[in-house]
Amino acid sequence: MTVLLGCFTMQASPPLAAPVALAWKPSTNSTIAGYHIYYGTASRNYTNVVSAGNSSSATISNLLAGATYYFAATSYTATGLESDYSGEAAYAVPTNAMLHASIASDSNRSLTIVGLIGSVYQIQSATNLGPSTVWSPFLTYSQTNFIQTINVTSSVPQVFYRVANGN
Repeated sequence: MTVLLGCFTMQASPPLAAPVALAWKPSTNSTIAGYHIYYGTASRNYTNVVSAGNSSSATISNLLAGATYYFAATSYTATGLESDYSGEAAYAVPTNAMLHASIASDSNRSLTIVGLIGSVYQIQSATNLGPSTVWSPFLTYSQTNFIQTINVTSSVPQVFYRVANGN
């Protein structure tokens, strides 16, 4: 048995809870009783399954921040026959890191990084922004809710910062 799932799309919810909403075009086959969503952290290696019933959407919760998940759907009949996997969709869960910068003086900038416990974050810096911006590692942290004060010499007129997942 095969089923055409058509458009398989995702929409991320706010990164604090890290759920993902999945939707697909339902089958027009009248024998289809419902759908299963398979997912895992390796392509075509699904370690989890949830039933979506006869709905054409599902929300998957409790995903690990910073991980990439791969999703596929199957349809099934009332007698238990199940289709092959649909095309695969991938979703990178946001790390939920936040960076706040403030200027204390011309040479002191205060960066506050709020992140998830157990995650590793890298502060990166660049001296210009544009299509060829080069981000250089500045500092790496594996804690949460901390403040780092960075002293920048007057020879550097401007510095841009960002926080990236350091895993």
